[in-house]
Amino acid sequence: FYTNSIEKLDESIKVIYFDAPFFAIQSSDLKPNLFRILNKYVGSINEIGIKLHPGRSNTNKTVLQYGIEVESFIPAQIIDYSSCKLAISYGSTTLAKTILDDLPAISLTYLQGLDEETVRREVRFLKLINNDILLPKSFGEFESMVKQILQPVF
Repeated sequence: FYTNSIEKLDESIKVIYFDAPFFAIQSSDLKPNLFRILNKYVGSINEIGIKLHPGRSNTNKTVLQYGIEVESFIPAQIIDYSSCKLAISYGSTTLAKTILDDLPAISLTYLQGLDEETVRREVRFLKLINNDILLPKSFGEFESMVKQILQPVF
C-alpha cells in the first residue's frame, strides 16, 4: 500500500478508539465501561471516532453505537490525528509514537482480562513503540487519565 496523501479526521473527533477483534477481549464489560467513562468527558458521541480493525469481515459493529465510524480501510499510519486529544486501543501498533506523534495514548491491555504472561509481553511491546503510553490497571485509573487529558486544569 503506497500513498502520499494524509486523511483528515472529522474535526469533531476528540478521541480516537481503535477497536480490536472480539477474540482479543476477554472481559465482556470492558467496552460498555470504557464508553460510559468517555461519555462523561466528551460533549457527544460525535466526539469519539471508532476505527474498526481492518480486513475482518466478522467484525462486530455494535461498538459503533458509541461513536462515529472512521473508515477501517484507511491505514492508521496515514490519518492526521491533529484534531484529537486522546487515542485508545489495546496492544496495537496504532499506539506507536511514529503514528500518533505527541497524542496521548492509553492502552487497555491490563483491562482486557488476559493471562499474566500475555499482558507482560504486550506491555513490553507497547513500551518499545511508545515510551509515553498510559497503562491503567483499573477503570478508576482509566477514568483519572481520561479526565486529566480531556479536562485539563487551567
